[in-house]
Amino acid sequence: MSATELAKVLRAEAEAIWSVRNELRDGDTERDDRLYRSLNNAAELVRILARLVEGEQFHKAFGAPGDFGYETPLGAALSRHYRGE
Repeated sequence: MSATELAKVLRAEAEAIWSVRNELRDGDTERDDRLYRSLNNAAELVRILARLVEGEQFHKAFGAPGDFGYETPLGAALSRHYRGE
């Protein structure tokens, strides 16, 4: 399987996660809100993986730490990584 094909499959998986996330968006419970945020992050991480497979540079594939929120574990880890810590 070529990198292009793999990236296509990864993007399809991200869209499947995104669809489940959208189904939860209309929920009004705290659990649904937590699941919505988790699925949102999962979909974006799969898209990032697709971009890495396609050969994007790390920083361009992940983007800015603030895109995830500096207070989140992922945003904080990206910030530290970009600073070389």
